[in-house]
This record gives sequence, C-alpha cells and structure tokens, in this order.
Amino acid sequence: MSDQSTAQEPRFDVTALGEGQLRLSVAAGTRLEQADRFSIHTSGTEANVTCTLSRLGWRCGWLSALPDTPLGRRVAGEYRYTGLDLSAVKWSHDHRLATYYVEYAVPPRSTQVYYDRADTCFTNLKPEDIDWDYLLDTRILHLSGLTVPLCNNAYTIIKEAIKRAKARGVLVSFDMNYRSRLWSPEEARVTVTPMLEHLDLFFCGLRDAETVFGISGSPKEVLEGLGALTNASHVVMSMSSEGIAGWNRQAFLHEPA
Repeated sequence: MSDQSTAQEPRFDVTALGEGQLRLSVAAGTRLEQADRFSIHTSGTEANVTCTLSRLGWRCGWLSALPDTPLGRRVAGEYRYTGLDLSAVKWSHDHRLATYYVEYAVPPRSTQVYYDRADTCFTNLKPEDIDWDYLLDTRILHLSGLTVPLCNNAYTIIKEAIKRAKARGVLVSFDMNYRSRLWSPEEARVTVTPMLEHLDLFFCGLRDAETVFGISGSPKEVLEGLGALTNASHVVMSMSSEGIAGWNRQAFLHEPA
C-alpha cells in the first residue's frame, strides 16, 4: 500500500505556465524619456507565484520558453535560486525575451507600465511544444488571465491546459489579473467567462471584478457575484489596502492587509 501511494504521488504541488521577463524601471518622479539608467528585475506573473511557494517549501515547476542568451539565463538563474524547477523550459535561439518598462510616479500622477512582448520566445510556443506530462504531474495547475491575451498561441495553450487538467483530475487555479494595456474589459470578459466553469480556485481582485465583470458592492456581495460565474469551490479576492477576502461556498473569510 505504501509503494502504491508513493507511485501515485504527483511530482509537484503546483505547476504554472507563463512568460518570464525583465522589468526595467526608473526612480519615482523620473520620466522614461529622460531616463539615463534603469533598475532591472526579473518578473513573470505565474513565476512569481511558484517562486514564492518554492521558497515556502512547496514543490513547484514552471513551464515556459526563454532565449538562450545572457538575458534569458539571467531570468532562469533568479528563478532557480528560489528552488523552482525549470527542467521543462524550452530554450530558443530564434526569438527574444519579453520586457516591460515601469515609470513610478509621484502623486497626483499614476504609475505607468509599457509592455514590449511581441514575437517573444513564449508567444511563439505552440500546443505541441508543451510537455503536458510535466505540466500536469501536479496537484494544482496555476494559470493567469494576464497570459491569455498575449497572442492566439497563448490563448489556445491555456484552453488546452484547462481541458487536459480536468481530464486528468488536476485542480485548476486561475488569477484574473486584468491588464488594460493588453485588452479591453469586454474582450477579457467574453474570453475568460467560458473558462471559469472549469476552475477549482478563482482569484480576482476587487477592481477587476468591477471592471471586467461589472460586479460591485460589499466584499461578500462581490464574492457571491464572482461565485455565480464559476464552479470553483474557493473564490479569493484581493482588496488592496483592505486585505484579502475569501469564500468557500459556505463561509466568508477576511484577512486585513
């Protein structure tokens, strides 16, 4: 019985699929067109989640594509340092690394973000490039709405990942993570809504709930509204300085920031 249980144990607690990138930012109050230096950090929505969980002792894997260049190796090196497994990353000699630029502002101006993510290694991935056995050898598959609008390939891969995960009995976690520079609220709502019925965990910020799905009210009312859109057993909502609220279809929970 012990040997059988060990054989059935997934390799990972959480796997994720997404794009790795570099963030280049300027000091608060400096405009990009005036910048003579940048602070450089690795970034990536799904990688941030799995890197953090890896630091906490979870077994995590991340699937993506990176260029076989110093910049690509910079991203991989920082991810590996957290304990994140990168053995299924596809290394490319034909495409580039995604970057984005952040202009931290001093009020009353708002922080501005500018993406440079066209024709990257990740956006050139196709479903047949994905190591599905690796990605689905896990308890939980984590995906993000930020990745869906990057290109048709990404959208197709995310849909296929959800379909395969459900067929294999893998829990699916999805974070709405809406970005207005990537698509409109209507595009996001129409595209993501069909995916929501297949989720087990649904993360959506309070602002995204209102902007994308038109849901407003008290935290309890918003969570119930989000719950009506999905079959997920757990719905979690971030509320900026007000903390986090969650609902498991029975009880509501609020954790202050």
